[in-house]
Amino acid sequence: GGGGGSGDSGGGSGSALKSNSMSENRKSRSSSHYHQQETSVSHHRQVHSSPPRYEYSLRGTNMDFRLSDLDVKSALYREFSKHGCVTIKVLGTGKDRHAFINFGHEDEARRAKRSMHNQNFYGRQLHLEWSKSTLSKFESSHGSSGGRNTSSG
Repeated sequence: GGGGGSGDSGGGSGSALKSNSMSENRKSRSSSHYHQQETSVSHHRQVHSSPPRYEYSLRGTNMDFRLSDLDVKSALYREFSKHGCVTIKVLGTGKDRHAFINFGHEDEARRAKRSMHNQNFYGRQLHLEWSKSTLSKFESSHGSSGGRNTSSG
């Protein structure tokens, strides 16, 4: 015999027991004290190895454009790091190529400029001049009114 299972999946439409207790409209203000974490987490750990701000820039030009940027950068670093902490950025291509040699201290930059200007650099004379930003720094700090500095160089 065939137990004819009548597939009557009864749509229980009579269940009007809506348990949406909307009467709980009391504004739950229990979370009013937000945990405002102090963002000023004491930055007073003086890191002694903090690098200087490399504000004194020499602009080097007249470099052999057949050299790769990496060659120029490492060679300049080798020479200029003798005078102090230095970062080097090589920009431009071909005849427009130049390098910024950035020192953290003015005296180091001046020493390097004195000793390296017009020195042989891969068969060419390396031309060094102060970058525009460094020149404006000198003018603002040393006062351009008080006579020319005779110790140029």
